Amino acid sequence: MVRTLLALAAALAALPAADIAIARHRPCNLFAPGQPVALEAQLRGFPAGQGEAVAILRDARGGEMLRRTVPAGGATLRLDLGDPGRGWYQLELTVAIAGTTATGSASLGVADLTSRSAAEVRERDLRFGLKWWGGVTDKAETVEMMGALGLQWTRIIHNEGGALGTVRMLTEFPINAVIKVERFPKELFDSDRYGDLAAWEAKYGKGAWTLKTLPRKEPYQAWLKAELAKLPPTQQVFEIWNEPWDKMSAEDFATLCQWIVPVIRADRPQAIIGPNLLGVSDDFAYDAKVVRAGGMQGMDMVCLHPYGTSEDRAWLRSYTAWLSKQVGKPLGVYITEYGAASTPEGPAQRSELDQARLVVRQSLALYAEDAKALLPHWAGQSERNRTYHEDWFGFIRRNQEPKPVLIAHAVSARMIDGSRWIGDLWFGPGVDAMLFARDGREVLALWTRGETRDVDVRPGVATVVRHDMFGGEQTLATQDGALRIQVGPDVIYLSGTA
Repeated sequence: MVRTLLALAAALAALPAADIAIARHRPCNLFAPGQPVALEAQLRGFPAGQGEAVAILRDARGGEMLRRTVPAGGATLRLDLGDPGRGWYQLELTVAIAGTTATGSASLGVADLTSRSAAEVRERDLRFGLKWWGGVTDKAETVEMMGALGLQWTRIIHNEGGALGTVRMLTEFPINAVIKVERFPKELFDSDRYGDLAAWEAKYGKGAWTLKTLPRKEPYQAWLKAELAKLPPTQQVFEIWNEPWDKMSAEDFATLCQWIVPVIRADRPQAIIGPNLLGVSDDFAYDAKVVRAGGMQGMDMVCLHPYGTSEDRAWLRSYTAWLSKQVGKPLGVYITEYGAASTPEGPAQRSELDQARLVVRQSLALYAEDAKALLPHWAGQSERNRTYHEDWFGFIRRNQEPKPVLIAHAVSARMIDGSRWIGDLWFGPGVDAMLFARDGREVLALWTRGETRDVDVRPGVATVVRHDMFGGEQTLATQDGALRIQVGPDVIYLSGTA
């Protein structure tokens, strides 16, 4: 009897556990407003028979938006969720069949989708994008998603390879790039200057030479010229290196910059070129040393990574004024990294909702200060370590599904990209308010740093539309041209205030 029970227990243990796999709707579980949201789930390891499935749809704040119970049985289950309206949602699915229960989940977004060309983005001076990262699970789907949401600027190294490298991305997809000129092949290592390569790597790290040393000048310039010739001629924005301040001296970086500029200019005389600098205006800091060493000659712009200072508009104004004075002409600013992580655990813990709030506020501040491209860090995330912030900066999850920040960023682009910043408005302490105008229509962005406030707005029109941070819309009537509205840490937009 004991042997029989043990054998039965072993047999049951060997059976695969029931699980649910919810198929992804391409691209990245995005749906257009008015499009029925329908997903298909694969039911695996369930016993034969009939049961039921309970689907719950929650918004970014955890509020239950929809609950649906449907029959379940067999290998597949189709979930028809109707039209929940614009927003980001988390789907929780529980299936119970013949005493066996399993759960599955998926995130999805309902957002306004577009089909603009890369040329239209340039012509309209649109600036929102998303920094590329080749580690995403499905590269083509990710770039398709970026185009669909109107996030059509990216940052990518000039010669990324693989199935979807730089050339294919910029040829087959409606994407513009700040092209990062960085790295070089091993055969260009300057052994006359640095000695034996193996000895150098033993001292400074394997492969570090491609970021931290100067290559042999003439062979490097010939190689770079051939590499850049592969890129579409429409791509005209070039960033030199990535965060060089902790990789090489300011003098070496200035030298490298002056090797690169004439190579780009030879075939692209109208190119916009600039280095990635630290963003510190101290006369004894790295940026000033690069200027004194001649590194800014021939440059049109500077690329910055203002993580901790993204909302510090006074800093950005002061820095760009200082640098333009040093160079002797106005310079544009391209933001090729910024943003926030949603680290699940540990000292850097932050919720996905807070990540979305921070990125949206940063984008509004940087746009108001005339940043020419807004490329938050970054498309995908590795999710290896739940306490390490670098693994959680993504706008989509490892499974290619959207995080709240993706939809919130896309809503910002829809509301203000192509606008002119009019100015800040005063609604009392603790309330941020920024006014933008586009095509004769004004958009007012409002938020607080945590508390909830009642704000009196006088748009001077009969009705306005309130757009929440994830795109949800509500038409509001004013009384004698005035409106009282509740403002909290989620950015909201009021349109129709012209």
